[in-house]
Amino acid sequence: MASASVAVIAAVLALLVAGCDPEAPSPEGQLLDVLDSDHDGWLSRAEFEHCAYPGTRFVDFDEDGDDRVDHRELRALLETVSPVLPR
Repeated sequence: MASASVAVIAAVLALLVAGCDPEAPSPEGQLLDVLDSDHDGWLSRAEFEHCAYPGTRFVDFDEDGDDRVDHRELRALLETVSPVLPR
């Protein structure tokens, strides 16, 4: 679990830096790069639960019910945490 916490901290730092570089990948793209362990372009339930805070429910973030958190859903999640994201 400690490695997942380090990964999340690294991703948050990357998000902060991304706001300074207009050529940087989107914040959600950077976060997917860190958390998407099989690199299929979305977070599976297992990937999500591996890095989520205790009590966080996957179904609350899988808006369309397709059993994965995709780029768009991850963006919505990030906007709930930080409404000031680079566009």
